[in-house]
Amino acid sequence: MIGLFTWSWNCAVEETSLNVLPHLSLVCLNQRQRCFFSQMLAAVQHLHVRNIMHRDLKPENFLFTYREPDREPLPPKVAPLKLIDFGLSRRLDDGATGRMTPRIGTKEYMSPEAADGTATATAADRSDMWSMGVILHTMLTGHFPNKNLQKQAPDEYFSAAFWSKFTQPAIDFLRCLLHFKPAKRLSSTDAMKHPWLLMSSNAELYSTALNIPDAIRTYANLEGFKRLVLVAAAREIDDREVAAVRSTFLKLQNDCEGSLCPEALKDIERVDGILGEIATELQHAFSVVDADGSGTIDWTELVAACLCSGTAVVRSNPDDDSNYEGASSAAGSEALDMDPLCFRAFDLLSNGSGGLVCSGAGVDSIVDGSVSSRRWHLL
Repeated sequence: MIGLFTWSWNCAVEETSLNVLPHLSLVCLNQRQRCFFSQMLAAVQHLHVRNIMHRDLKPENFLFTYREPDREPLPPKVAPLKLIDFGLSRRLDDGATGRMTPRIGTKEYMSPEAADGTATATAADRSDMWSMGVILHTMLTGHFPNKNLQKQAPDEYFSAAFWSKFTQPAIDFLRCLLHFKPAKRLSSTDAMKHPWLLMSSNAELYSTALNIPDAIRTYANLEGFKRLVLVAAAREIDDREVAAVRSTFLKLQNDCEGSLCPEALKDIERVDGILGEIATELQHAFSVVDADGSGTIDWTELVAACLCSGTAVVRSNPDDDSNYEGASSAAGSEALDMDPLCFRAFDLLSNGSGGLVCSGAGVDSIVDGSVSSRRWHLL
């Protein structure tokens, strides 16, 4: 199937809405629940660090990018989640104050302050975090939180015997999200660092991240047009082909407070281990990897660099609905075959204005410490 399908809490499969996820419980989710919620929260953090509030967060607005029929009725194993529906979202200027529009969103996931008209611009992100708390509560229990949480502290609610079967980190996480006072809730950046989310295994992270420093060095030394080809390929690649890279990106983004900018990477490169090595290489090659000159390294730009390592790209049970051809080289290959990538890049150009812009003059790669001053951009 090509396209998206809805994540639902219903037990029944409804062909009209393509709901394929059964009632979520501790048994069927296990570690996967942390993986799902981490992706969902990372999307919210991505918005918040850019002063964008979604204001209608709910399970129906998180979609898997691909269907995995062999796993149904269980959720997909490789396909990532994407956040959609920005019809009620709002960008806030720095220093914005004043009240927000009341009763914006879906009632069951609406924060107390949004419901009673007391939400303010200075704490607008915490309304989204309440919604995330409701989503997590529903994931863990299969039902919505008690309405008393709208007006009272959550301590008594989470002390009930019902919660004895849940881990203390999970309870604490919910308590920090479902507080009726916005100031008592975690921000999206702080939530990403909560111990409950960090309990997930890092085995996948370190097994795939080992090749990334070499991939970044290779990418930085490519000619400018070859790098442009990889950026074009990264935009088109099937998300499932780079599923293993996602955990590394999320970890880097988390340690960099949501933004892979030079200042944040400089702090991370002091850390021992593979993440410190990756941060060092990204810091050294920043002006090259930051293809769009935004001042931060985004997901597509990191994927473009990782395409220089065949072992950093993992293809997991792809099917015929991929709209990308030739993105990854064979696992373990020493060099990336640029021919199919070049064909795909020119195909993309033919669908646009068909032009390229080269700004600046100078070398196209990093050699002996010199940084490229020539930048190629798709029109």
